[in-house]
Amino acid sequence: MNILKKFFVWFVYSSSNPQNIALTLKAGVPFLVLLNLGDAETLNSAVNSFIDVLVNTGVLVTSVITTYGAARKVFLSLPFIKKY
Repeated sequence: MNILKKFFVWFVYSSSNPQNIALTLKAGVPFLVLLNLGDAETLNSAVNSFIDVLVNTGVLVTSVITTYGAARKVFLSLPFIKKY
């Protein structure tokens, strides 16, 4: 429970001045109101879009790392291939 309380304090209160409410909440709540995220369908759509972006970012990062690793392996193996 202590971890949740720490997270709540970190999320709600400003890091620079703990007496003030965090800018995240000051800007986030009106942003949600302006987007009219009150109904469940719109909220589910927003969450699904966020998850899609997260998954696609993961796929992109792992693809780049895999391609880099394969290219590095080929490049480092070239001297070995020339010897034999």
